[in-house]
Amino acid sequence: MGKIMKKPIFWKKAILSLAAVLVLSACVDPIFFMVSQEMPPRTARIPGAPTNMVIWRDHLVVASGLRIFTYQHQVWDGSLAIPSPGGRISMLAATQQFLFAIVDGTVRRWDGGSWTTVSGGGGGRVQSIFAPTTVDAAGQSTNSTILFVGVGSHVEATSVWQVTGDAPAMNLLVGSSGVLAGVAQVQPGGNFFLAMRYTGTSAHQSVIDAGHHMGNHVFRWSGTGNVERLTASDVQNGFNGIIAIGDSVVAIDRLGNLFVVPATGTSFGRRGGYAMDGFATGVLAVFQHSNDEFAPLLLAGRQGSLSHALGARAFTLGYMEIAIPGAPGFNIPGAPPAGNPTSVVNPDRFPSTIGRRAVSHILQAPANVCSERRLFASTHGQGLWSYRDHFGNGAHDSHWNAEY
Repeated sequence: MGKIMKKPIFWKKAILSLAAVLVLSACVDPIFFMVSQEMPPRTARIPGAPTNMVIWRDHLVVASGLRIFTYQHQVWDGSLAIPSPGGRISMLAATQQFLFAIVDGTVRRWDGGSWTTVSGGGGGRVQSIFAPTTVDAAGQSTNSTILFVGVGSHVEATSVWQVTGDAPAMNLLVGSSGVLAGVAQVQPGGNFFLAMRYTGTSAHQSVIDAGHHMGNHVFRWSGTGNVERLTASDVQNGFNGIIAIGDSVVAIDRLGNLFVVPATGTSFGRRGGYAMDGFATGVLAVFQHSNDEFAPLLLAGRQGSLSHALGARAFTLGYMEIAIPGAPGFNIPGAPPAGNPTSVVNPDRFPSTIGRRAVSHILQAPANVCSERRLFASTHGQGLWSYRDHFGNGAHDSHWNAEY
């Protein structure tokens, strides 16, 4: 009798076990799918955490650690060789005449023959350098003649300095400015737009208490004369990125809200409906599809999103994209609204490749640097990546992988 009673118990356990397996399979299926879309990893030619990329003398230039690397038309470290400036490089910028690097908190300048130090900055530590590069409709790039230098941080006084042409030292542009987060210019000879990030210092506590932030403004400067201060409403923790796209200049705040910066006037606000799911890292890039009929895409670095982390296309890093002009809302790369362009061919490979990487900079090489106009991305700890056909299988197999 005892043996007969064990059979129902056995079958109940079997059914419960099967149900548990089915439930678990349903829950983790997106993860298994992501794994199935992973591509064989390449060994990065430029390892570690590369700096931002700049265009100088028809080359893409990027640094990692003590070394500087150059690229032109599918060839790395060819005709343009640049020696180390003598220390660890944290950021690059390039004007028509010079390549600049932040080395241990100071600005160094390369003229093609030697490195020299640019003096100035009021004794503060240099945090950022920018010299905007414009790209015309034919994909040709033009460098600015002015370098902008951000000095100070959230624990010290902040200011913005500029170096015009071959001047040997910095000149103060704006004092008590906030942290310089980026500089944009629509066309050569046009106005410069400088986005500021919130400092968070106790000296500005009264401003914070009033419901405002030190980083709610953009400076507009013609290159001479006085600087105009433009104030934005509803900025969350200051701007952390700015870029020119088409005839417009757009800035993004920490919460991924997009703002169109006016060419005239001194106030502006959010662009309704243009907000990211997750936090914005401040990384911004413009991607122009090979089909010129498409509007340019704005690519924006992102960090974290619970809804995406639990979704079928789970990714919490990488970037998102939006067509400007176009419908409101950022999209997952590879899965845009019908009729819109996208920066990747296969949406399923994005989450398992660059979508899992923290991205510090993105750049589409101009035509005078790369005939294919490849996309490159600097990552945190995973080296320099690129979007292309990495295994010689054809354009349909293009995907993000380490640049080798």
